[in-house]
Amino acid sequence: MSKDARKASESFRRTEELLGYLEKGKAFTEELMKENERLRMQLLKFEKEKMEFHSRTDPKHLNKLLDENRELRERLEKLSARFDETERENKDFAQRYVAIQSQNDNLLNLYVASYQLHSTLNPSEVVNVIEEIILNLIGAEQYFVYMKDDKRKLPIILAGEGPEGPIRAKSLSKVDPVLTDVLHNGKVYFREEGESNSPHLACTPLKVKDDVVGAISITKLLDHKKEGFTTIDYELLSLLADHAATALVSSNLYSRTERKLRTVEGFIKLLKLDSAKAGSV
Repeated sequence: MSKDARKASESFRRTEELLGYLEKGKAFTEELMKENERLRMQLLKFEKEKMEFHSRTDPKHLNKLLDENRELRERLEKLSARFDETERENKDFAQRYVAIQSQNDNLLNLYVASYQLHSTLNPSEVVNVIEEIILNLIGAEQYFVYMKDDKRKLPIILAGEGPEGPIRAKSLSKVDPVLTDVLHNGKVYFREEGESNSPHLACTPLKVKDDVVGAISITKLLDHKKEGFTTIDYELLSLLADHAATALVSSNLYSRTERKLRTVEGFIKLLKLDSAKAGSV
């Protein structure tokens, strides 16, 4: 093939390719125009529907709906706030209920313990019940139960639990100022925060009416009571002091009376024996 024929063939091939590109461009352009027309018609349809909707809707009615919607939102916000407040109140009520239930349980235990105090006239049994109340209800680890001694000016320790262990019927050689004030004036003492010169955390008098017959002192609490006394503890100590004083005095009087009665009965028996012997002679 000559050189001119090859150039003509190459030129024809390029012309064919260019025509192919032009045909593809034309087809693509036609598709774009159709899509554009479709979108334009869709937009016109939406605009028409929007205009028809606005033409059918009463502006007053629409404004009313908007106002109702706003009111409903405000009510919803108020209800949500009230719900949160009610939930907080319920939590607070639940906590108070638990605290009151705990107080009721302690008071019930104290009632049972006070019944035990007055159910016996044995002094040692009364002291044991007092110790159980101090240990289990008050939560004291170290404590002392004092009783005035009519023969001595200084009180004695009926029972207690000190750093070195249990104490029973111990005479005192001296009395600290707090205990002296409680025994003489009959006022309850609770150590204030920051006060360190007193060995007593609490000291309450044992009174029968207005007469002070002894005292209960708490010098150390158990580990679970490290936060100190609660409101119910003050009530328990006050009630315990009243019941313990009466129980101790009653049991001691009964014990003395019983000893005297036995002495008198023994003396009467001796008199009867002596009379019987004298009659036989």
